[in-house]
Amino acid sequence: MHLVIERNESHLYGVHTERFERCLEGLDFVFGIKFKPGGFYPFLQSPVSKLVNRSLPAQTVFGTDCQSLAPRIATCATMDAMMVVAEVFLLAILPPHDPNVACASMLVSTIAGDLGITSVDQLMTTVAIDKRTLQRLFQKYVGIGTKWVIKRYRLHEAIAQMQGSAPVNWAALALGLGYFDQAHFGRDFRALVGQSPTELGP
Repeated sequence: MHLVIERNESHLYGVHTERFERCLEGLDFVFGIKFKPGGFYPFLQSPVSKLVNRSLPAQTVFGTDCQSLAPRIATCATMDAMMVVAEVFLLAILPPHDPNVACASMLVSTIAGDLGITSVDQLMTTVAIDKRTLQRLFQKYVGIGTKWVIKRYRLHEAIAQMQGSAPVNWAALALGLGYFDQAHFGRDFRALVGQSPTELGP
């Protein structure tokens, strides 16, 4: 989840499953706040999954107090000053503590940090949480399915490997990241990056 502030407006953006572009021209600017996995649910108080590939005006969630946020950010001369304004705003409306936020954040951190996790079953074994509980947590707090999150982090790993100096064995890389064949890997890679692995890599 992101809170995106532009010159005259603020919007909330859910998980986007495809690439997107935003062209800045002239005096345009964008100031973005990225919530940790699970961190936005206490503000929204409904499943974050309903915002997948969607955006909505920030005041829909944060109320009329949010209307002045974009103009105040726009008048700041430095990034640090923008961060102070945003921090003061969010701390003033901080919702009550929700222990599931830490759990959701831990699950995503586990996926990101353990390259050996390439399936939901492997995650279940690692964290000792059953599949139904994982599904509910991810849909409600993270906003997207567990399998999608695992796949996205493994694709990030593929990009990281491609940026190294060593030649890449595409078939072995796809298999190591949990793909059954190179074609599925290539399709998902293109959807994320906009190019095939061979077009982008060495």
